[in-house]
Amino acid sequence: MILPHEGDTFFAQMLAATTSLRNPWDKRALVLSEQASDTTNIGSSLNNIGNIYQKQGKLKLALDYYEQALIHHKQADYLAGIAVSFHNIGDIYFQQGLLSRAIKQYLRALKSYERLGRGFESDVIDELEVLAFCYAQLGDIEKAVAYNIRIKQVRELIKPTS
Repeated sequence: MILPHEGDTFFAQMLAATTSLRNPWDKRALVLSEQASDTTNIGSSLNNIGNIYQKQGKLKLALDYYEQALIHHKQADYLAGIAVSFHNIGDIYFQQGLLSRAIKQYLRALKSYERLGRGFESDVIDELEVLAFCYAQLGDIEKAVAYNIRIKQVRELIKPTS
């Protein structure tokens, strides 16, 4: 993700708007998606709201939204949304220091991204990196190294050929 310069006023306004649920259009996308019975966008909106709560440090509330998002993405059979939801849930567990639970979610996200295939290699790498880090934190260096080897293999697969 490319972010504008920190001094960018528009960026600052957008960041403030997306990290606060006190603005006039709170949850508006969610309401509109619900009115249209758009399960995929309901899930995406729930994930976005969860992101806001996570940034505010309200981890229990964020987890609730991520779990709701996962349900909607599964109902819509939206694999990319399922993967994002698993990853987000893993992040909450990671922040809570529940590494075993985080790993379980990251593995589910990894499996989902691998099923999506071509075009999601960077997401696969992201999951492999977080898994390597978690295992290193747990002191399981063998698994951490194994995931780092897989990262290198995926990078080699997507490396542009000259």
